[in-house]
Amino acid sequence: MKQSAVCLVLSFVFFGCSQEGGPAVKTAPAADHAAYAADYPARLGAVTSRHEFEAKGGATLVEQIAKYPSELSDPDWNVALTTYQKADQDGRSGHYAEVQRDSALVAKFFVDEKQPLVRQVGGAVDHEAKQNACKGEYYGPVSWGLEKAVQDRLKERSDDASTALKYLEQHGDSFKKKADQKALEKQARDLALAAYLAHVAMPERHAELERLVAEHDGVKKTLARRREELEAIPADAGDAEAKQARKEELEEIKAAEAALAPAHEAAQKRLKDSEAEVEKAQKAYDDAFETLDFDVRIKAKGQAREADTKTPS
Repeated sequence: MKQSAVCLVLSFVFFGCSQEGGPAVKTAPAADHAAYAADYPARLGAVTSRHEFEAKGGATLVEQIAKYPSELSDPDWNVALTTYQKADQDGRSGHYAEVQRDSALVAKFFVDEKQPLVRQVGGAVDHEAKQNACKGEYYGPVSWGLEKAVQDRLKERSDDASTALKYLEQHGDSFKKKADQKALEKQARDLALAAYLAHVAMPERHAELERLVAEHDGVKKTLARRREELEAIPADAGDAEAKQARKEELEEIKAAEAALAPAHEAAQKRLKDSEAEVEKAQKAYDDAFETLDFDVRIKAKGQAREADTKTPS
């Protein structure tokens, strides 16, 4: 799967892994491969859109950080402080990043393949229902059930990678109000995601966009070469199935050629300010977290002083 290869490359880039010995990996440039070239404009467009989506999503999450303390009524502020610190560490960690990348691949696969999956599973359910004389339509429930199951499992996998949530679970008895614990759980998830977007995802997307934009010229040549190869084949060559296969590939290549320029232009435009945007996002997150950390430390000290005054001498 091409996207898996991208993830593997990125994991080497961002976790400092390099091959110092052993057999060398030998691959031809992806841009020279016709199947990759045909998919390139769509891939470039998807990465461009995802870069923008992650930037906006991260900014929205960061804007909410200042509100965290006011969303809690009467917590143990030391527990809240530790939760925030652990959530920040979660979002920056390699393990959390790996889980998020895996989840993104699963989510993309499900979105891309949802219809055929639902048809196949729904067809099996419908067949079994008819065999047992059950009446009704099952495609709708199957579609909803599959989507809900995938969403739930992705959330659970993300939670499993969170030391902040584990810490909260182990300190549940410190909360006078369970609503505070629930609010902190949501904040921990959001804070970890905000840290991940600013410090991991956005830099990764910038690097991925740079790599893809650099492949443009090679992809353009590959598409032209493959179109010429297909057009050079005699129209009457092969059986009906072979002719249809050539026709479909030629249409796909021509469509990719038509989509190449606008996709490349949009990606270049996005890349132009991307580095500054990443730096701005990281500063915004760091400033927001530093302020949160400072404010909650003050609240924790005040809470401790108040407890001391109530303690009998």
